[in-house]
Amino acid sequence: MTPLLIKGQAGSGKTTYLINKLMELTERHSRTDEILFFTLNKPNMNHIRKNIDLVINTGINITTFPRFITEELMLFWPAVLENCSRIEVKEPQPVLIDALTAHEIMRKIVERLQREGAFLDIKATSDSISLEIMHNFSRAVSSLIDYHDISNILISSHPNKNPIVYKDMEKALDEYIDLLLSHGLIDYGLTAYLYNNFLRDTEIYRKQFEKRFKYLFVDNLEESNPSMVSFISSFLNSFEEAYLAFSTDGGYSMVLGASPSYALNELEGRCSIEDLDKSYTSSESMINLSNALQSNINDGTFNIVSSPVRLVECEYKSDMVYSAVEEVKKLISAGFKPGDISLIAPYLDPVTEELLISGLKASGIPAFPLTNTGRLIDQPFISNAVTLTLLAHPWWDIHPTHSELKDTFTACFDMDPVRASILADFVEGKNTLSHLDQKTIMRIGFNSNDKYERLLDWLSTYTEEIPIDSFLEKLLWDYLIPLPAAGENIMATKMLIDMASGYIKIMEVISPGKMYGRDFITSVKRGVKGIEILEEMPDDAVIIATPYSYLMNPLASKVQIWLDASDKDWEDNGVRPLSNPYVFLPEWNGIWTTYTEELYSRYMLSNRIVNLLKRCRDSLIVIDCHLTPRFTEQNGMLMEYLQNTCRIIP
Repeated sequence: MTPLLIKGQAGSGKTTYLINKLMELTERHSRTDEILFFTLNKPNMNHIRKNIDLVINTGINITTFPRFITEELMLFWPAVLENCSRIEVKEPQPVLIDALTAHEIMRKIVERLQREGAFLDIKATSDSISLEIMHNFSRAVSSLIDYHDISNILISSHPNKNPIVYKDMEKALDEYIDLLLSHGLIDYGLTAYLYNNFLRDTEIYRKQFEKRFKYLFVDNLEESNPSMVSFISSFLNSFEEAYLAFSTDGGYSMVLGASPSYALNELEGRCSIEDLDKSYTSSESMINLSNALQSNINDGTFNIVSSPVRLVECEYKSDMVYSAVEEVKKLISAGFKPGDISLIAPYLDPVTEELLISGLKASGIPAFPLTNTGRLIDQPFISNAVTLTLLAHPWWDIHPTHSELKDTFTACFDMDPVRASILADFVEGKNTLSHLDQKTIMRIGFNSNDKYERLLDWLSTYTEEIPIDSFLEKLLWDYLIPLPAAGENIMATKMLIDMASGYIKIMEVISPGKMYGRDFITSVKRGVKGIEILEEMPDDAVIIATPYSYLMNPLASKVQIWLDASDKDWEDNGVRPLSNPYVFLPEWNGIWTTYTEELYSRYMLSNRIVNLLKRCRDSLIVIDCHLTPRFTEQNGMLMEYLQNTCRIIP
């Protein structure tokens, strides 16, 4: 059967089409384990699973491409060992390292090279440099580029930059990859590299794959990287049936290596086409606005539509947060449910996010943030565990900040912020935990002092350092679990313990003979990303998101409220001093100039707002903040285009 490509705009029912085809297939074919279904990410994977019959759910391989190739490497590792001579440790399976451990290994390499005189022209921390190197690696191998060519591609694309910096990056990456491969360790970038080069096209693997999988379903093909597209193309003829869904509005994952044009060039000519032309997640007014904005931003046209957009103007960020909460309250009073409303901002720092959540909560309106940064330290319970760990290890000479102490005391002692701040002042002044003086006891109260004394008693039993994973487990079971509302946070702390165990295991292989607790906690505090914590999204809560986090979830809203419409982060193209996601794409061929940078900024802006509007059913409210946090005037493009394109209602 000829593969079928389902094409349509955002919200046209492509995912529903795939689910219906899947259900039809399971009715006539009992071997559901022969079905391979690729989704964009974990939220979309969970959405698919919820929308199919649970009886057939367990047998179907519903997964993401990164997860799939990781599992394939684990299963066929002996074949990889046979083909890749650089892997010196011949274990039955590789060891998959998490993002925090990978980042720490790269950071140590970068810092040593910096001491030797590398990266002199880069005014950035070793953390930032390490992150950009790893981004380049993962994006290059996802685009089927040999990692040895990364520096040359960046040099040729950026002739005005010092090539020595890119060569320094190449040294760091080569050392990192050699280190991991020699010990049988893999991260995401190496997973793709090894799968593409040493497994996918081997005869034994292809025979086994074709025996195992007969049916293919792919959602969000337009957000797939060339590595995934090449995989689909390579095996497409072996499937008895294949269904591929492609959004004609897609491309918001280009900063991560997606190439919609490459996907179409590789696959469209080999498929029958099913066009879907309806919209189930947007109104005609919002679609007209999205089309006009897309044309005006990308093509320089001057289309004007009658679509109404309500504008709320303010001077300062604090006013913006207040205005956003007030607009939500008005909508609730008008009959909308919390789940009908989304607050979308180009960037959400933890403070702004918390102010929005607490402001809504004060009015009895539930809110759910989709702005998980992946940073462990941004998880409140983990942050508190880290603070307690530092207090238990004064010999590390790492002192929690006043804010960290206050937040931890508020959570652990169930104190109000004022008393917690008084206690934080005392501890910060002593640089350690000690018994309170009478004045401080009177100010925070006897009940809070009793709780503080219990913490002192618990810490007094800990006098000799033990492995960090063992300490965190002791902290969890002895102290944190008995605290109020601890149940909802156990999973986060268990994840931290698992990451600590993995960190120790890897570091003992690479650099044996020391305690790794201080290094691990320091990595967490620096904001290194860890395993994403995905909470279950409530049925009826106001969504708080960035454009990207909103679009990466299967969502649509009746009302969207866009915050900070003059902020330049709306048009952020993802280019950084050492990394550029676009020069690794198959369609790239040229030199990166000021003109191309603006071109991609416009493209990313239009792509984001088009996809947002096509998930907006009723109305759009825009809140424009005139000043940056430094009180300078904002000059992003979005507000200007909105004012010139649609009917603004005060």
